[in-house]
Amino acid sequence: MARILETEAKEKDVKIQFRLSADLPMIFVDKEQMKQVFMNVIINAIQSIEGGGVVEVSSRLFVSNDSHKFVQIRIHDSGIGIPEKDIENIFNPFFTTKKGGSGLGLSISHQIVQEHAGYIAVESKIGQGTSFYINLPVSPLSQKESRGSPHLHGHEKDSGR
Repeated sequence: MARILETEAKEKDVKIQFRLSADLPMIFVDKEQMKQVFMNVIINAIQSIEGGGVVEVSSRLFVSNDSHKFVQIRIHDSGIGIPEKDIENIFNPFFTTKKGGSGLGLSISHQIVQEHAGYIAVESKIGQGTSFYINLPVSPLSQKESRGSPHLHGHEKDSGR
C-alpha cells in the first residue's frame, strides 16, 4: 500500500514517514477493509498539502478514559487544515470540499472503523495541518460483550461459557 501512495506523494513533493510501534498487541481486523481506510485517509492527507510537505503515519497503544485499550494509528499531515465548521461534516456521505471529490472516502472509512468497534477522532488547525486518529480496540469481542451486543447471541458456547 505504501508503494502505491509513494507515487502520488512524490508527484506533490510530499514525504511519507512511518513511526510505528513494534510492541503493539494483536488486533483482529478485516485486512482489506483496513487497507481501504488507510488508503482513503492517507490520500486525503497527501492531497491537502500544497507545495510540498510531510505525512506521518504513527502507531501506539492508547488507553481511553474508561480504560479500554486501543491500537491507535495517527495520520498527520502538514497540509492546509480543515476549517472548524467543516470538521463536524467530514464523515457525512457526499460532503466534500475537493473539486471532483465524491465525499465518500471518509464516510466509508468512518463506517468501517465503527464496524470494527473503533472510532476516528480528528484534530486540525488551519495552516498547520490535520491529524486523524484511528482507534481500533485490542479485544473487540470482549468489549462488544460488555455492551450487550445482540450479534453474540447463540455464540455463548464458542466463548467458553
